[in-house]
Amino acid sequence: MINGVANLPLFSNYMSKQLIFTFAFIVFYCNTVFSANYLISGEIKGNEDLNYAYAFNNSSHELLSVVKIVDHKFAFDGEIWQRDKFGYLQAITVFLSKDSLGVEQIKDKRLLSGRKHYNCTVILAERISLSYESKNKLFLINGGKSNEVQNLFENDLGQYRNSRDSLYNIIDAKPISAENKTAEKIKIQLNLFTTAMHGFLKIVENHPDEVSLLNFITIIIDQGVPTNEIEAAFALFPETLKKSRPALQLYKDLQDRIRNENLLKKPAYTTGMKFPDFILPDRKDEKIVKQAVLGKYTLIDFWATWCGPCRKETPNVIKAFDKFGSKGFKVVTISIDDTEDQKKWLAALSSDKMDQFINLFNGSDISGLARELKVVAIPMNYLLDENGVIVATNLRGEQLTKKLEELTLK
Repeated sequence: MINGVANLPLFSNYMSKQLIFTFAFIVFYCNTVFSANYLISGEIKGNEDLNYAYAFNNSSHELLSVVKIVDHKFAFDGEIWQRDKFGYLQAITVFLSKDSLGVEQIKDKRLLSGRKHYNCTVILAERISLSYESKNKLFLINGGKSNEVQNLFENDLGQYRNSRDSLYNIIDAKPISAENKTAEKIKIQLNLFTTAMHGFLKIVENHPDEVSLLNFITIIIDQGVPTNEIEAAFALFPETLKKSRPALQLYKDLQDRIRNENLLKKPAYTTGMKFPDFILPDRKDEKIVKQAVLGKYTLIDFWATWCGPCRKETPNVIKAFDKFGSKGFKVVTISIDDTEDQKKWLAALSSDKMDQFINLFNGSDISGLARELKVVAIPMNYLLDENGVIVATNLRGEQLTKKLEELTLK
């Protein structure tokens, strides 16, 4: 200060230098503390013939890298930030394959699903070792505290898959029809997966942290775990974690599940009610109205290409159609696939031998007819009489054939 007046040029230069220093420090700090490089060193233990390793972004399923497995070893590296742009814990899904596969093949076959072998989720850290034991088809991840917890989830899923496969082999050896084998497998798979999800709940109880939060959506999706148990487990997360963006999204998903369960308890349309009118496009994009599809009895069947249980149910519907189609029974399938997945829908109609049905496209489950009916779970179907009145709903397996026989459709 000179004569009581601040020396503004000197002050400005000082502040400019301070700002430059501060900015440089922030850049340096961010680059050294908040980002790092990761290295995943993988090894195949056993004699299984696996030749390719894929790394996908766990949240977006974007392919990050694919490498050849040489002498049972492979490696991935790259830059890791502590959080992705949505606040999720950074993780990679590793998938192993005998053959070279395209990304669409991997996604279409849902090979990144926890129900499938040869994939696991790795929480990124600077140094990670990943081994796959082909004898028992289990992964082992070493690399930081987070992966210790992730190992628990991966092992739980691995045990589920191995138990399922063992029981599938027993079913395959039974002298029963292919349809009955499929029905038994679906029941066993659902029960075993629910058991695995109860294992997930135990892990969450013991480790209510970000890794458990990352795996929590799988528990919400499984319909076998009671909702009150899921709510109790979610309540165990620390309050600070509950305020994070991933936790808020999970809470929304949980509330959606509760809402859907309430809707299922009070369906918009049920037995004795007249099915609503509709106009929907078929595979040739021609508009089809309800009145044009009604037979003596008509099954309106909601499904989607991504719905495994739906597609496993298709042979039962074909069987009923083959038996009663010549006697006035019609089948109308309505896809709730997203609009951009119409090509997948058309391909599935051919591969699943559904060409003899009337196949319509609703376009997502939150619009049109599906929205009016409040279809919140698939497969879902409605059996209508010739006047369009609902005579039965949600028929599965042999139930459809038995119901048509009961209605004396001869």
